[in-house]
Amino acid sequence: MQLAAVKQHGYAIACVKNPSEAVQLAAVKKNWYAIEYIKNPSEKVIYEAILHTDNIIKLKHILAAKNIDWDKISDETKLLLEIKEF
Repeated sequence: MQLAAVKQHGYAIACVKNPSEAVQLAAVKKNWYAIEYIKNPSEKVIYEAILHTDNIIKLKHILAAKNIDWDKISDETKLLLEIKEF
């Protein structure tokens, strides 16, 4: 039910308590901005948000507010973020 809801409307994740990674991924694939409503996004979720964003500056601002430990994020994800900046 949660998965179906976020596949239809990514923002529905705001109403989901403790969403699974699959639900989080579906939400950011539908609307990258849904990551704002995810408390502790996994690296996969961050990667998908980077991949789908059309506003990298806004996404970086959202991620900065989440205090992501970038030392634990793979070089591939960091590189994608850098590429999207250009």
